[in-house]
Amino acid sequence: MEQHTATGLVCGAPPGDSECLSALLFATAREGILLQPLPGEPGSGPFIAANPAICRMLGYTAEELRHLTLRDLQAADAPAVTPETAATSAGEPCLTTLVGKDGRHVPVEIRCFPCTREGEALVLCLVRDVSGYKASEAALLAANERLQTQAEELQIANEELQAQREELAVANEELQVQHEELTLANQKLAARAEALRRSENRYRELVQNANSAIIRWKRDGTITFFNEYAQTFFGYSPDAVLGQHLSLLIPPVECTGRRLSTLPEEIVAHPERYANHVNQNVCRDGRQVWMAWTHRPVFDENGQVVEILSDGSDI
Repeated sequence: MEQHTATGLVCGAPPGDSECLSALLFATAREGILLQPLPGEPGSGPFIAANPAICRMLGYTAEELRHLTLRDLQAADAPAVTPETAATSAGEPCLTTLVGKDGRHVPVEIRCFPCTREGEALVLCLVRDVSGYKASEAALLAANERLQTQAEELQIANEELQAQREELAVANEELQVQHEELTLANQKLAARAEALRRSENRYRELVQNANSAIIRWKRDGTITFFNEYAQTFFGYSPDAVLGQHLSLLIPPVECTGRRLSTLPEEIVAHPERYANHVNQNVCRDGRQVWMAWTHRPVFDENGQVVEILSDGSDI
């Protein structure tokens, strides 16, 4: 059987160059490389060399691996791969599982080659991490099972669809009759929608151009609408005020000494008491102004206040 030498792996290169290239290949190889004396030979025992790739794969240092054998690294329940098989494997790949330093199981493919170094019989083991292949294989198997299940479901669905075709043919005649009715209804809805759009536009124009501050805010005090008059009066742009709490516009205490820190909560809790209300407000520049407010609550289907529409005038 043909054997390799542990050095001089590059055919035709001078011995010195061969050793340098072999060392470079050993250090930069993506596959893990382990070199171990052939069992039964004088001095056989743990690994005598381990490249950086196998160290990264298993988490051991090269020095730690020099105290271990291939048997030491294999999982107890994994197929056994022994250096003795090198004499007959001829580099055939063997699948097994190695255990990393941290206990992590790593599925690998191992190919063993007998070789010599200065007359010493060795085994060169090339180790490739096949975790990705195992995961892909499991994913493909699961996908195949899903496809099989889907094929059965599609067969059943096809039979159901076949039965529904007759029902659909009957329904199609009914739909044809309803089509004219729906067309007429759509025309009416479109006309109503257009009228509503125009009404909303007129309402928005009135609100934006109103000569009073109009503010819409949620029950938690978050400001959701701030008309142009309010922007000019209080000195806040929409970006600066929308999403802010109403307390931004209310001083904690009026100049009269009345506390206003809980005013938004009181308006939500008792909107009828604050339908018309006068209080002091504060502008962005710090000016405090007196405002007469009309607060209109907006209720949900359960009668709970969800929003307040406030209309205020400077007095």
